[in-house]
Amino acid sequence: MKKGQHSQADARPEQFEIKKLFAGKSTYELVTNDDITEGTVTDPVEGDGEPRKQFSYSTWRGRADLDGYEDAAAALIALKYTFADEFALLRKGQANPDDEEYTAYLAFVNASKTFAKEFFGEAEG
Repeated sequence: MKKGQHSQADARPEQFEIKKLFAGKSTYELVTNDDITEGTVTDPVEGDGEPRKQFSYSTWRGRADLDGYEDAAAALIALKYTFADEFALLRKGQANPDDEEYTAYLAFVNASKTFAKEFFGEAEG
C-alpha cells in the first residue's frame, strides 16, 4: 500500500472527492481519505481549553483523465494501492478470505466503485 499523507481536521473528512479541474476537459483531481479516527484534543492556547473533536486520517491525492465510472473507480483505487499491492492482496484473499488486510482492501474497492458510480450518475448493474 502506498503511504498516505497524515492529516488532521476538526470536521470529519469525506472518504472520496473528485473535482473537475478544467472546463471542457476530462482532467480531475482525486482525493481519498482513509483510516479516519476521531479523537479529542484540548488547545490550551486558544479559548478556554475546552476539549474539541479532531479527526486524524491518511490522505492520498492525484490527477487523472476520466471518461466515466470505470476510469474513476480504477484511479481512486490506484491512489492507495499499486498493482503489485493488489495482486498480493488477492493472493492473500485466496489463501484466507478472512485476512484482515484483504477484507480492508475489498471494502475500499467497493467504496471506490460506489462513489465513482454516484459521481458519474451511473446506475447499479
